[in-house]
Amino acid sequence: MKRIILIDGHSVIFRSYYAFIRNPLRNSKGFNTSAIFGFINTLKKIEKNLGSDYIAVAFDTGEKTFRHEKFEGYKATRKPPPDDLSPQIPIIKEMLQAMGIRIFELEGYEADDLLATLGKRLADKGEVYIVSSDKDLLQIVGGNIYVFDPYREIIYDEKMVKEKFGVEPKRIVDLLAIAGDVSDNVPGIPGYGLKKARLLLQSYQDIDLALKSDEKLSGYQDAVNFYRSLLAVEEDVPIDADLDDLKRSEMNSRNLVRIFKEMEFYQFLKELVSAREPGDYKEGKGRLIPGSYGIFVDDRFYISKEKGKARAFQVFKENLRSITKSEVSAFSIKDLIRKTGVVPEVYFDVGLTARLINPDQKINYENLILEYLGIPVENLTPYMMADYALRLKKDLKDRIEDLKLKEVFELEHNLIPIIADMERRGIRVDIKRVAMIRNEIEKELATLKNEIYQLAGRSFNINSSRQLSHILFDVLDLKPTKRKKTGYSTDSSVLTELCKYHKLPEKVLVYREKAKLLSTYLDPIFTRLGKKDGRIHTTFHQLGAATGRLSSTDPNLQNIPQALKEIFVSEPGYKFISADYSQIELRILAYLSGDNGLINSFSRGDDIHNQTASEIFNIPKQEIQEHHRRVAKMVNYGLIYGLSSYGLSEGLGISKDEAQLIVDRHKDLYPDVQTWIENHIEKVKHEHETRTIIGRRRVFLPPITEPKIRAAINSPIQGSAADLIKMAMVKIENRLKELDINGGIIVQVHDELLLEIEEKKVDTAIKVVSEEMERVYPLSVDLAVHIGVGDDWKEAH
Repeated sequence: MKRIILIDGHSVIFRSYYAFIRNPLRNSKGFNTSAIFGFINTLKKIEKNLGSDYIAVAFDTGEKTFRHEKFEGYKATRKPPPDDLSPQIPIIKEMLQAMGIRIFELEGYEADDLLATLGKRLADKGEVYIVSSDKDLLQIVGGNIYVFDPYREIIYDEKMVKEKFGVEPKRIVDLLAIAGDVSDNVPGIPGYGLKKARLLLQSYQDIDLALKSDEKLSGYQDAVNFYRSLLAVEEDVPIDADLDDLKRSEMNSRNLVRIFKEMEFYQFLKELVSAREPGDYKEGKGRLIPGSYGIFVDDRFYISKEKGKARAFQVFKENLRSITKSEVSAFSIKDLIRKTGVVPEVYFDVGLTARLINPDQKINYENLILEYLGIPVENLTPYMMADYALRLKKDLKDRIEDLKLKEVFELEHNLIPIIADMERRGIRVDIKRVAMIRNEIEKELATLKNEIYQLAGRSFNINSSRQLSHILFDVLDLKPTKRKKTGYSTDSSVLTELCKYHKLPEKVLVYREKAKLLSTYLDPIFTRLGKKDGRIHTTFHQLGAATGRLSSTDPNLQNIPQALKEIFVSEPGYKFISADYSQIELRILAYLSGDNGLINSFSRGDDIHNQTASEIFNIPKQEIQEHHRRVAKMVNYGLIYGLSSYGLSEGLGISKDEAQLIVDRHKDLYPDVQTWIENHIEKVKHEHETRTIIGRRRVFLPPITEPKIRAAINSPIQGSAADLIKMAMVKIENRLKELDINGGIIVQVHDELLLEIEEKKVDTAIKVVSEEMERVYPLSVDLAVHIGVGDDWKEAH
């Protein structure tokens, strides 16, 4: 006998969503995927328990039905769907269509009515299973109609319904009419609950007899009959559908793969696509070379397997030079260039391109192959990576075109050899200075340790939060301000507050600061110092941040304190040039917003923070004190990072009213900035993305929460700054090569470039750097660059 599956769409959606309410499922963009994930699992349970080629899903339209016209309070107590559930519903419907599953919804009727109508219509053609956890639908169970609860994996027939509710399916409506149904806001009869209503119905053959015979129901006959009319499902809804209409149509695999990719349901993707042999990875197609990344020339590739063999390396270099006119693909072109010193004329970087497409997502190569090629793979070998990097090229390029990312794609690819050169060059470290600073810090730490012990009246482990907490709050009897699960907090904010009452917290703060110089900076630098050249060769991550900024690791050269920059020195015969954009993010904000106040201030060459302070505090510029400028600077940059009046009050230690007054004055001072922010937020809510000046994209899926709003305001500003300095890097390196100047960029720290240039050509290089950075892109405000020269980084900066 045929099996027909009818699914209550919203019932499954809500149960799926709330099943994960304590720990919601989210993809890397923060989009809640709980209901979608749960819906897919429910479909899998249906397939496992029932299985059928005849299947349909019914949805409520969200509009009022004939029941609302009868009773204004019908379902009035139901809350609207949560903000992060509503966006999932259209995706579920799109997914069902891609699966070839028919969807039904009809204005004026609920999904229950559609399910009842289809169930009764098709019951003589097979077994009908209605998938729902809603007890209202149990009223039509009987004959060939069953209800399947996917969460308990229970199939309700007439016997099961009677065992659970004590009445036959057809009397479920009577039961709920008397007892009431909270979910539908049907009040029922006072004094009756499910148990009492069940005993009543068991005593009488039908509802009419119960209404006539039971004194407690006297006067409630009309109410009960009215409630019955609300609760009874409609079995004759005007929908045109027969059995053949419920037969699953051909699956749209492409759309389904796309949805699973966007939701990052990689396990479902693996189950969806058919496993295929990944390819022929037998050795012999190319020579073996050191390294771990695929290199491609047409249909041939070369890949490392035997590391450290000089002969193999030389053979490879000779072969690579002979094929550089063809396009080379790899999961990391930068690593290829670093290992070989050869830059192909045409190349494609798989990892970088994937990161451009999804800047907030970590790149997993197995998932990438699954996403774009539909091939589930595990334990990728070097040969497999080589083959897949070549295969992925077309799909990734097409995606770049679809998303209009061509300009930023070309910029990032042009930058790859420059980043490789920066890593190869490294930066020289003065070992003697390091040793001297280490000795000074160790002496200071020893002195501080003794002072702390004296203030505490005993020795203890200063680095132990538990022991420090005991000293502060038990021994010294200071008042704790913050509690954690493991006890009272001793973080910097707590210690700063406690400085008002005792000297020990201040000493501990200084101790931590000094100790951090050793553990976070000096020790890692010393550990990773190149033994042969005495230079640090950090790793630059070209798309280290979702905004497009570079990051640096092993060690991080972008977070070096100013006090330690003196340990980085130029080679004899060379000089450091530090070129730093002045307030580039505020200049970009002026360009994006078109705010005349900001634009005119920059055009006049004003100190923007002094100008803002003068206006906010209504004082002449010559009377501005350091604290005035500090407030102005915090508010100016706070615009970019979504600073609230509360955050300002906390940061400055002022009242909320004072902070709000400053914020309001700032908005009045730069009204077009505020207008741009408001319009930008609305645009993000509508388009779910931001773009930089040259089109770098970042996605913001709903719900658009406060943290997302702050990130959405910041992204086009910080991202545009990243774009401009990367464009300048490409232009500077190209011109230095044209002018045959030895040296080049060695470090990038967001808005600053550090170059090491042969001393005799420093003046020429300064001119090149200044010109290319200042005229890198036509804005409505000039870009200002501060340039310094020195024998060490601190002096140059």
